[in-house]
Amino acid sequence: MRWPNFESRQQLTLEPVLQEKVYKEQQEIFGDSQRLPTYRCIQQMKYLEMVIKETLRLYPTVPLFGRKMSKDFDVGESNVLLFDHTIVCVCVCVCVCTKFIGSIL
Repeated sequence: MRWPNFESRQQLTLEPVLQEKVYKEQQEIFGDSQRLPTYRCIQQMKYLEMVIKETLRLYPTVPLFGRKMSKDFDVGESNVLLFDHTIVCVCVCVCVCTKFIGSIL
C-alpha cells in the first residue's frame, strides 16, 4: 500500500497505539491475504483515513494559499479594510506542542 505522505508514516511511528489500530484494521480487511486493495477495501479503511486526514491537518502540504477579494471587506477591530481585487496570501503555520494540547492523534 502506498502512503500519501511521509508525515503519515512518521506519525504512526511516534504513536504505537495508532499504529496498532491501523494494523488491526488492515488485518480485519485483508487477513493473511497478499492481494492488492480494491476500491471496496479502501472504503473500509476508516481509521487509516482519519489518521491521514489528521496528519494532513497538522502538516499541510501547501504552506500558503491566496485569495482575491471580490468586494470590499472590513477586517473588524484591526482597522484594516481590504478593497475589491486585493490579493491576500495566508501562510499556514502549525505549531504542535504536546505540553499544552496533549497527544494530537
